[in-house]
Amino acid sequence: MCKIYFNDKLAITNSEETILDALLRNSIEVPFSCRNGTCQTCIMKLEEGEVRQKFANTLSANFIEKGFFLPCAVTPETDLHISIPEKTHISFQAKIVEKEIIEPDVCRLVLEVENFPRYQAGQYIPIINPATGETRPYSLASVHELDPFLEIHIKHIPGGQFSTWIFSELWERQEIHILPPSGKLVYSPDYKKENLLLIATGTGLSPLIGVIREALKVYQHEGNIFLYHGGRRTENLYLHDLLLDMEKQYDQLFYFPCISGDVVPEGYLSGRSTSMAIWNHALEENYQIYICGSDNVVTDTAQAIRQYGVKEENIHIESYNPNWEETSLSSPTAPLQEKESYEFKGEILEKFSPDQELWGALKNGKLLNQILEDFYGKVYRDHRLAVFFEHTTIDRAIQKQYSFLQDIFTGSKSFVGELPRNAHHWMVITDDLFDYRENLFAESLRNFGLSESLIQKWMDLHEQFRSRIVKNHPWEKIVDGVILPSNRFEEAIAEFEMLCDTCMREIKEGENIRYHKRLGTVFCENCTDQVGH
Repeated sequence: MCKIYFNDKLAITNSEETILDALLRNSIEVPFSCRNGTCQTCIMKLEEGEVRQKFANTLSANFIEKGFFLPCAVTPETDLHISIPEKTHISFQAKIVEKEIIEPDVCRLVLEVENFPRYQAGQYIPIINPATGETRPYSLASVHELDPFLEIHIKHIPGGQFSTWIFSELWERQEIHILPPSGKLVYSPDYKKENLLLIATGTGLSPLIGVIREALKVYQHEGNIFLYHGGRRTENLYLHDLLLDMEKQYDQLFYFPCISGDVVPEGYLSGRSTSMAIWNHALEENYQIYICGSDNVVTDTAQAIRQYGVKEENIHIESYNPNWEETSLSSPTAPLQEKESYEFKGEILEKFSPDQELWGALKNGKLLNQILEDFYGKVYRDHRLAVFFEHTTIDRAIQKQYSFLQDIFTGSKSFVGELPRNAHHWMVITDDLFDYRENLFAESLRNFGLSESLIQKWMDLHEQFRSRIVKNHPWEKIVDGVILPSNRFEEAIAEFEMLCDTCMREIKEGENIRYHKRLGTVFCENCTDQVGH
């Protein structure tokens, strides 16, 4: 345990907790927001003592040398004396040269800043709200060597305090304060001959525009650059015309506008930018991959890409959590907002953990079985979905899904099948078909009286598997980074009772079986002579 002295107050730390957590637990009020070392709202000055980095650091080396640190990202090594610096002492004054509403919910700000330090395209700058002292990071679309001013793009979040302040209260010639640049979503001259794959949703495009311009104009990039920008509607692709012009100007730049909504005009790809990028590229090739957008999009896409064996150093990410918009200066009783995650057989399920409340609502599995019987009854009668189950009996489909969900909801270890990416690797499933299936499933949940809050939690869980299932062509099966042939049979031992797909005989638990890796068809010992090896 260490002692923290702050404004004549004392906090005693617990093992491995951050300085911010210790202050809040001891009812010491300090400003904070993101809690992960990104927004820099909680920046402090170390007057005496030593700290150890726990999470990734976003402060510049110059700031660290001067004794500044982020209490949400460090733990104490010794007793500490700390203080909160005046933001004006560590910030830069920026004059708003231009404010443009590009789309109803996207604003472009151009800032003039004297003596601003050199930055890399793709980094972000935290903006300070003088009324609250809070900061929010916004990615730079400008390039240090090419642009006299800084440029950022801001998406308006309905009800969000910070973006509403920018949209409604900031005007040209007004002055604001910003903090130095941070972030690692940057281009390196070492990538000059490599292919770049850039994936963005919404204003996640902002830093990637800077990366593209810096790569092409400053470093004369020689490899191909593939940019996928996605939104629900065409108006969400707010730099569409500019990107089309850039694509004409540079032979190695390829721009793919993606629409995930129902109306997809000619010239646009139908689907999510994240899914389309993964489908269209052989990721085992040597790409530098950049992903920028909301937290869940970035997390899901990076996880899907890792399954192809892409090296971690080739994946560059920047994410934005819209929940920051709803936070304000903390109170001593403000609840901690740690991001829940749960590792299920190597899959990281964000904001989810074994849920006894949901399992209890399912009457410890009895109701789950009835729900699955209702749902798969509809699936096997549905002309759009039944085709995927031609070689699997309805009883086996129910058994596998029950075992899969039971393990997720309870933390048990009864499921021995394949995870969604490999289980669906041969199925061509569009976003529209995925949504169609989800609507049918939600209908079954409501038929059995589950509350809307539990239904939403369940559907949010399914949504995390979308990027592992939706695609426009079959994927290879990948296990531990190795591509496996899928048109083959394997032998196994039945983990539960099931039916033979040939003679329909009941197979007992513990019997030897043979099954097809792609189709999932199961054969009992009496029927194995009818199948290949």
